[in-house]
Amino acid sequence: MRAVILAAGYATRLRPYTEAFPKTLLRISGKPLLDDTVDNLLEDGDRGGSAGTGRADSGRVDRITIVTNERFRHLFDAWARGRRATAGMSAPGGSARTGSVQAGSVQAGSVPIRVISDGTSSNAGRLGSIGDLRLAIETEGAEEDLLVLSSDKLVSFRFSDLLRFFRRTGHTVNTCFDTGDVASVEARFGCAVVEADGLISDFQEKPANPRSSVKSIAFYVYPREVLPLVGRYLDGGGNPDAPGHFSEWLCRRVPMYAWLLERDCRDVGTPESYLEARALCLRERSGPAAPSRFVEIRAMVVYPGPGSGAALGGVAATAAVRATEVPPEDREALERIVSALAEWPQVTLIYVAAAAPWSEAVGAWRDVAVNTVPVNVVRMDEGMVGPYENGARGAEGKAASLAEKLGCRVVLRPGRSRGRLELGPGEPDRSVRTALLRALEAGAP
Repeated sequence: MRAVILAAGYATRLRPYTEAFPKTLLRISGKPLLDDTVDNLLEDGDRGGSAGTGRADSGRVDRITIVTNERFRHLFDAWARGRRATAGMSAPGGSARTGSVQAGSVQAGSVPIRVISDGTSSNAGRLGSIGDLRLAIETEGAEEDLLVLSSDKLVSFRFSDLLRFFRRTGHTVNTCFDTGDVASVEARFGCAVVEADGLISDFQEKPANPRSSVKSIAFYVYPREVLPLVGRYLDGGGNPDAPGHFSEWLCRRVPMYAWLLERDCRDVGTPESYLEARALCLRERSGPAAPSRFVEIRAMVVYPGPGSGAALGGVAATAAVRATEVPPEDREALERIVSALAEWPQVTLIYVAAAAPWSEAVGAWRDVAVNTVPVNVVRMDEGMVGPYENGARGAEGKAASLAEKLGCRVVLRPGRSRGRLELGPGEPDRSVRTALLRALEAGAP
């Protein structure tokens, strides 16, 4: 049994958090959502097979493949290296390239985890969930049964239980939940018509007139003999985006069973649902004494540029350099500040504001930096002319007005000491701590 985690989407509904960061790596319970999914997968299920199915093992996967895109591949590679460092993983041979697929592997005990890229770099060029599924099948082979997981939900069950159900049926399984309300499914979810024995007799993808109150959760198990049908579906003009379109097509060709959950899974697809999920996890960890809401902190770091005539890291700050790259010492300073902010679980988003000559260069730094929280880049003068919205003038007024516009509770303005970018004595940890504690005190419920 192999698991495929589909994480190549661009999550446009979740912006600004996903403007330059993958949804799957957003922190929910103090760690990336992807960690919760993989930890669940690695839980041991029982090892007995199920009679009559011809399937060995029952409750555990043997390999994990994560499909991402080229824009965010470096962040997933860094995540995988982090798991190896913290969980005793070993790398089984580095990375390999096959066509447009860039792959890297790590090992979690006896379970290899492989990250592959679908080669896309924008939402407009995405392959879609089923397109990425075909890529995983073609890259990794079709010799094993396949557990296919979406990457945007807080899971309410153990995957080992789902796999045991699959072993009993031996057929395609679609994870579902009965909402008890037909109207709640309308135009929002895939809808399954489930018979008494669990067989799905009909499936509708986000129907205007749903035939049942049972919605699909978008976790699937496919027997290996079904996998060639993915290519047949796409080659026949099937919609590559939502997995529900494939389910609608597939359930008319092979038996498909519903595994009905007792509890729904929480979707993390919009800014509101993301913050609600953060608050829920906080309450679950802290109990009744937990705050009634999650205090979100967005922070803004004002990048001043290298300064006229400065020479930083051996690179003269000429007009040509300013147009192409942030000097190395400034990059290191920005990374230290971002890392210090990321240590705080309340920090959900960091903006780096820079004047027009430098905003593009800062964006280029951000696109290759390995950040563990979302970092967006904005032009300091974007959409504003002085006097600013807060009535102040000059650089201070500009920064304050932009921070207010972006909802930033914390504004950090590093300066220069002997040409070095610094926040202040003991920087950046002391300055960050002071600013965040003030913001938390001001925002406490």
